[in-house]
Amino acid sequence: MIARILTILLLAGQAGEFFNDSRIVSSFAVISDVHVNGRQAPSEKFHTALEQLKAEALKDDADGLDAVLVAGDLIDWAYNNPKHVAQIDCFKRDYEACLDPLRVPMIYTPGNHDLYKQWTPNSFKEAAKLRVRLGDNYFRTDIDNESREAMECRHCVVKGVHILTMLPVGYSPVVYDPRALDWLSYTLKSITTAEPDAFVLILTHPMTYNTVYGSDLGEYWYSAQLNPILENFPQAVVFGGHLHFALNDPRSIWQGAFTSVGTASVSYMSVEDGGFEDMKSQFEMKDCYQFSQGLLLQFDSEGNMRIRRMDFHNSAVIGEDWVLPHPAADGHFAKPYDHEALAAANRAPKLSKAAVEKRDSNYVLRFQAAKDDCFAHHYVISLSTRDSLVFEKRLLADFYKVPSPSMMKKDWELDLGVLPEGRYKINLVAVDSWGRNSNKICRRFRVAKD
Repeated sequence: MIARILTILLLAGQAGEFFNDSRIVSSFAVISDVHVNGRQAPSEKFHTALEQLKAEALKDDADGLDAVLVAGDLIDWAYNNPKHVAQIDCFKRDYEACLDPLRVPMIYTPGNHDLYKQWTPNSFKEAAKLRVRLGDNYFRTDIDNESREAMECRHCVVKGVHILTMLPVGYSPVVYDPRALDWLSYTLKSITTAEPDAFVLILTHPMTYNTVYGSDLGEYWYSAQLNPILENFPQAVVFGGHLHFALNDPRSIWQGAFTSVGTASVSYMSVEDGGFEDMKSQFEMKDCYQFSQGLLLQFDSEGNMRIRRMDFHNSAVIGEDWVLPHPAADGHFAKPYDHEALAAANRAPKLSKAAVEKRDSNYVLRFQAAKDDCFAHHYVISLSTRDSLVFEKRLLADFYKVPSPSMMKKDWELDLGVLPEGRYKINLVAVDSWGRNSNKICRRFRVAKD
């Protein structure tokens, strides 16, 4: 086990050495959950994302973007909304204001928001309406028109890269048509037999089960039906949307028998249901609409892949690039982003300073942000008396707001409110993305009678 961990860490630490940025042969934008709805703000975010991706691609690739891949939810509220056609037209207009679909094709899979009746046995007919509205220019890279027309299974080729898309036909649980599952298995086998050392990209809107950050949180968000097929193909790299979870989190890429990658959202950010304080809703932060993220995917001449995480709100690159050495023809598959090994090697956060002070009539907990090999994901604070627990609160850290952990808040405060006379104990623990707890800081204090 130790040897396995060390090997994986070595690959992760030296991943950049596998990628030759002077010999890039193709560049792809990968985004999801654009949620264009005819209003100005979503269109501006979409425009900003495309322009930043174009500029970033040109830094190392003189040809710029070769395609834009969208993992679902092009528009906002197609279902139960008579304006869904207008929203499709708006998406098309926004895209063509930045890119020519004949030169830079847009390849997508329909999300639940893109279809008038969401994912149902009637999904294929609904998806056909979307295709008609976009027009033939958006499907010039498809090489399997029959499967696309029959069950919205697309096989596209751009710059020699194979791109497959899948559309569910059921919701909660998310399920696929049996014919589509057979098609995926057959198509992957055909491609990888001919090109065993090349990656195959797959677009789905729901996540593949129990892979990336958030893909185990409920049958509404994931599908388990693709996993048994994908496990036979280490060349498969699946890009899923739907969750809107931040790409800053190291769990947003996963490698096991295949590779799975989250795509965040161009429109707004979400987070797991952790019972965090000061949230807009169960899954959404109050500032969720400020943020916008996506990916720049590039291949070098050897077939290695580099994934660059883009923060469109801050016009910045998020952290270190993810680099995937191409699978070898003999079946060898390097996995620098194996969650089991990364979690085992992860160091726990460390807390150092905390104090309780009185401010006017209230008591306030002040503490320094935890130090971590990546970042603290959240803080758990419990306040108790000798006899009972007063409260336990969870504070979500600000990792999703900034492109680098070094830019996160250094100092935190929690208002404890007005407290009755008595003796109190407050415990503070930091928790990282891998679920490791920090040392516990305990502070005792007394509230005197006024």
